[in-house]
Amino acid sequence: MSNKRLSVLYITFNTFIISGVALFTPILYIFLVELGYSYTEVGVYLSVFWGAAALSELPSGILADTIGQKKIVMLSCVLRAVGLAMLITDNFVLLMLSGLITGIAEAMLSGSLSSWYMNQLEDKSTVSLDRVFSRVAFFGALFSLCIGFVSAQFLFKVYLFLPVMISVLFFVVLAIVIYFVLPERKLNIRSNELTAGFEKVEQSWMQNARNIWVLFRSNNVLFVVLLLLIVPTILDIGPSNQWQAAFSDEIGFLWIGISVMGILTNLAIPKIPKIGSGLQEIIFYMVLDIPIIVLITFSKLSIVFFMLHIIIFTIMSIKISVYMHQHLVKDDALRSSFVSTFYTLESLIT
Repeated sequence: MSNKRLSVLYITFNTFIISGVALFTPILYIFLVELGYSYTEVGVYLSVFWGAAALSELPSGILADTIGQKKIVMLSCVLRAVGLAMLITDNFVLLMLSGLITGIAEAMLSGSLSSWYMNQLEDKSTVSLDRVFSRVAFFGALFSLCIGFVSAQFLFKVYLFLPVMISVLFFVVLAIVIYFVLPERKLNIRSNELTAGFEKVEQSWMQNARNIWVLFRSNNVLFVVLLLLIVPTILDIGPSNQWQAAFSDEIGFLWIGISVMGILTNLAIPKIPKIGSGLQEIIFYMVLDIPIIVLITFSKLSIVFFMLHIIIFTIMSIKISVYMHQHLVKDDALRSSFVSTFYTLESLIT
C-alpha cells in the first residue's frame, strides 16, 4: 500500500476516534453530576480512570508490539464502548468499573494508531511527518469542535443520556470497520493471533519488557529526555483541568474557541520556521509557555492568554510526537512499547 493511502487511513481513523471521544468529553463531568453523583464520587471516578490509564500504558504498548497495533486499537474501541455503557446506570460500583475499563481503553489507544502508521511505512524518510501529524491534529480538532459543540449544546439538552449512548454505538461500529479496512504489515511480532495462547503472549510480553529495560539502562540520557518531554503536560495540568470551572457559563462556545485555535495552529505548524534542533525547539516553546500560564491566572485577559497557551501547547504536542518517532524510536518492533513508556511516565507524574 502506498504511503499516501496509509497517511489518509491514519488521518481518517484518528479523526473517527477523536470524534467518538468528543461526543462525551465536553459533558462528562456535568453528566455524572446530573445523574446524581456527588463531586467527590466524580473525582474518585476520574482518579480511577487516570490511575488505570497510567498503570496500563506500558503493558498495553508491549501487548501491541506482541499481537499488533491494529488488534489493540480494535480492543480499545470495544472496551471504551463497554465502559461508557456502564455510565448509563447510577450505580457507584459500575461507575468505578467504568473508570477502570475506559482507563485501560485509553492506555491501549495512546500511541497505538501512530505506531501502526509508522510501522506500515516502507520508507519513512520519504514522508513529511510534520505535515502528516499536523493534519492528524487539524482534522481531529475540526471534528472535535463540531461534534463537541453539537453534543454539549444540543444532544445533551435533548436527552441526558444521548451523547453517551451514541458514543457506545459509534465505538462498536468503529471496531468492526477497523477490522475490515486497516491493513497490518507483519513485523517482528512473536504472537500474531490472539488465539495463539496466553503463554506465547506472556513470553513475548516479558521479552519486550526486558528489551525496553535494556534500552534505558544502556542510554541514561534517553530517560532524562523523556522526562523533559513530559514538562509541557505538567504545565498544562492547571489550564486543562480548570477551564470548565473557570469559564462555566459558556462551555460550548469556549469549546469552539479551543478547537478553532487548535485547527489554525495545526494548519500553521508546517510553515513555522524551525528553531534549532528538535529538542531545542521544544524547550524554546516550554519557556515561552510558562509566563503565558501565569498570566492566565493573574491577568484580566485570561481568555486571551488561555488561547495563547492552547496554541503553544498544540505546537509542542506535535513537535514531541515527531521528535519521539523520528529520533528516539530505533526499533519498529518496540515502537509501541517505547511510546507507552513515555505515556506511563507522563500519567504517573501528572
